[in-house]
Amino acid sequence: MASAIGIEDPFPPGPPRGAPAPPHVHFDQPLTNGRVAWLSLWLLLGFALTCAAVMLLPSARYVRYQQEADTIQFHARWVYERIHFDPTPIDVAVIGTSRLEAGVSPVALQQDLSTKLGRPIHVANLALLQSGRNLHYAIAKDLLTTRPEVKLIVLSVEEAETGSHPLFKYVGDDADIIRSPIFLNLNYFEDLFYLPIRHLTYFAETLAPGAFGIDAHFQPSQYLGTGLDRTLGYRQPDGTAVNGMRTEPAEALSNQAEIVNRNHISTLRLASHIPDRFEYAIEYTFVDDIAKLAAAHHVKLVFVHIPMYGNKYPVPHMGLYKPFGPFFEESQIADEQPMYFDGAHLNRAGALVTTRWLADILAPYLSAPKADKRS
Repeated sequence: MASAIGIEDPFPPGPPRGAPAPPHVHFDQPLTNGRVAWLSLWLLLGFALTCAAVMLLPSARYVRYQQEADTIQFHARWVYERIHFDPTPIDVAVIGTSRLEAGVSPVALQQDLSTKLGRPIHVANLALLQSGRNLHYAIAKDLLTTRPEVKLIVLSVEEAETGSHPLFKYVGDDADIIRSPIFLNLNYFEDLFYLPIRHLTYFAETLAPGAFGIDAHFQPSQYLGTGLDRTLGYRQPDGTAVNGMRTEPAEALSNQAEIVNRNHISTLRLASHIPDRFEYAIEYTFVDDIAKLAAAHHVKLVFVHIPMYGNKYPVPHMGLYKPFGPFFEESQIADEQPMYFDGAHLNRAGALVTTRWLADILAPYLSAPKADKRS
């Protein structure tokens, strides 16, 4: 037999007839509802603790503004650099959407205000493409906590500010993202769940910036300059030409304006009975926050609306801005086809006309020195 020559029998005999059967060993227990609940609780607790630990990872704030370097938001880096690394003062800051980016020449506005007031006035146009008042708050907060010399902020107003800015989840402070309005905010949970991911990403980019194409420190050779004036025109990373002197026929401008207006209308606006406070929750919340921040730093606010071509689409909640600062609309230019780059944006010629108009408006608000914070 095989066992006689020392080879183990692959089929050993069973227990003798009549011997008691060995006890059956249970290696797993049935998943009762109670066990499922406990396992789920432990998984959630582990996930929460992991997220909390990840959010404690340190990172350089500068990397936030480089996340969209290959998109239409690539000027976000310049905005951060102008605020933090350029020693040139900022007396007037323009914050808002592409309407102000394309419609206000900071160089021309600076020259006009300096001439009118008889002293140097420095202007920075910090507007970025796309709408979302939460991003404007993030920029204003960064500006006012860094630049004590700021005297006036010009904020854009559009026909319907309903959503979150796509850049907010990258640059907004954790607390500001968490406390954002939830009701009718389609981006809230996307922004919230991105928080631990971005902390992990920023930590890695801070440790090894070169591996991610990030600059951990300011590079003067890459800075676009104090006098960056985007009304002159520029190219986006994909080569698309933006702003400048181009215009289109009136019919094309009207069609473009209509498309933009349809995109502005909230998909959640099911009926007119939805209160503005809820439909425009992000706008209401962060305009109020900007106003409180400005008041704390003794900075004046001016709200400006540059209408789309034809000016057929009114601002639905103008009353929101009145408690915080004057509201002005550049309606005189709305029907001037040669002044528009496309249906929603002025070209260089329109920007110069609007900038002169804006200089006349702003000069009285800068005529008196900034109030002393101790008063």
